[in-house]
Amino acid sequence: MDPMLTALAVLAAQEVVRAMAGDGWQAVRDGVAGWMGRGDAARTARQAGNLDESREEVCDGRVATETATERWRGSFVQLLDEYPELADELRKVLALRAPAEAGAAAGGQVMTIHGSPVLNAHGASVAAAQIGHLTMGGPAPAGPSAPGRPQG
Repeated sequence: MDPMLTALAVLAAQEVVRAMAGDGWQAVRDGVAGWMGRGDAARTARQAGNLDESREEVCDGRVATETATERWRGSFVQLLDEYPELADELRKVLALRAPAEAGAAAGGQVMTIHGSPVLNAHGASVAAAQIGHLTMGGPAPAGPSAPGRPQG
């Protein structure tokens, strides 16, 4: 599978699970269910039910967010592997979520996807733009006021 599609599936799963605890859940659920339904009303309704059930499990603490994210990642990978032409539509669905909501749900960090996944990280965040080759921990910011840096 194309690494960019895999990255998109990961980002989509993270966004879906983040949205489960927020006010924007209905819009995310409807958009993702519609995307997964691919124009079939019964399939869309089934996916909306699956999303709601997953949300209940996460919000009730029966399923860890990491587990839910992995499940949805698998679903998205499977669908994108079978229908790679749906990638642009998924990007549009994810872009519908207001940036302010996304930032609040992600602890102030906003993730935006346009065209191909583009990731930006600030502060203590980590981002990877290429799957298969990942470099972490570049040079530390200069100066004694750098967060997390020991003094002296």
